[in-house]
Amino acid sequence: MRLCRNTGRTWFKKGYTPYNKGKKGYKRPAWVGEKISKAKKGKKFYSPSQYVKGQEATKGAFKEGRLNPCWNGGGRLKYAEGFTLKLRQRIKTRDNYTCQDCRHKNNLVIHHKEFQKNNHHPDKLITLCSSCHRKRHIKKEDNNG
Repeated sequence: MRLCRNTGRTWFKKGYTPYNKGKKGYKRPAWVGEKISKAKKGKKFYSPSQYVKGQEATKGAFKEGRLNPCWNGGGRLKYAEGFTLKLRQRIKTRDNYTCQDCRHKNNLVIHHKEFQKNNHHPDKLITLCSSCHRKRHIKKEDNNG
């Protein structure tokens, strides 16, 4: 019977027997082990290094670049010149390093209010947390779609 280190009492009420008292875990029947060993006989064991080599062979063919079914022409949407780290820091400082929607202070990004990536006027920029930023873009997609 287990005793509490601090009080010296048992963990269970008087007369209560734990459901696993006297049991030592699950032991599968012998016939299951025999069945598994028969199934494995004659089969090759592949080392991890062989698996990695095989994986690398298919990697270029299916998962990267133009051959990937999700290929969209490469690259990402670019911002016009002028959207610099200095400008983003200035906007965050102006907004007191807080999200202007929910007032959180973590994972801050700069958002273009009018969704025009070439307009970097400070009046058109706002500090948002990544969660609120995502919500704004989802709303925009819903309104356009």
